[in-house]
This record gives sequence, C-alpha cells and structure tokens, in this order.
Amino acid sequence: MQDEDKTKDQLIEELRDLRQQVATLSGRAEAMSSPEQGERSLRRPTQTPIEFVANFELVHAQGVDVSASGVCFETSENLEFELEFEADGETHQHTAHLAWMRKVSSGNIRWGFELVSKETSGLLSVRKLLDTAEIEMDVGE
Repeated sequence: MQDEDKTKDQLIEELRDLRQQVATLSGRAEAMSSPEQGERSLRRPTQTPIEFVANFELVHAQGVDVSASGVCFETSENLEFELEFEADGETHQHTAHLAWMRKVSSGNIRWGFELVSKETSGLLSVRKLLDTAEIEMDVGE
C-alpha cells in the first residue's frame, strides 16, 4: 500500500515501528519506551586522559556465534576495570563495569563504563609505580 493511501493512524504506527527498528539496530534503547529504567545521567564533554587496568583473571564465557572474521560470546558476570581520570580539577579512581564499546567513524574505539565503586584494588597505582622510570629505594646498610 502506498503512503498516500494510508490513514494517519497507520502512518503513525508504521513510524513507531521504524523508530523501534532503528533503535534496536543502533544498540540504543528508546527512552520513551522504557521510562521505568530511569533517566540517563548528564554527560559533560571531556578531553582528559584516562588510564585503566582490566581486573579480570580467567573469564568463562558462552559462545554465541563464530565466523571467519570474529567471535561473539556472552559472560554471566560483568568485566571489572579500574579507571583513573581527572574531572573538575580532581583525580578520580573507580572500579567500573564495561557497559558498551563500538568503533566510531574515525576508526577509534569508544568505550562506555558504569562506575560501580570508588574502592579499587590498587592495581592501577601499582602498575603506574612499575612504569616509573626510576624508583628510589632507601636500603639500610
């Protein structure tokens, strides 16, 4: 049926269906279809360097599919990372869960993390110490 032959209600319903398909394909949830999930936190652009350490050991996963160019799998638990970044003139350290990642048009990979705790294991601090060119040690004689 041509669009000219459709009623206003049919066109609105078709538009809703198409919007849902676009949201699904782009990996974004439609805010208006799930208001019970809560509001999205305010985003503030930043160009600050961020350092992170992945805290996972052996991860057990279930394969979903495999092809000649890649593999898809699921885990039953979140992957934990430790992050350090500066915001509003303060250094922040957090334990975080990987929420999403995708390749952007520049070819870079964009990562999204859910901050779950201000407590960290200290791995990032230890790693930074190990990367320090020279560590002075006071050894008693």
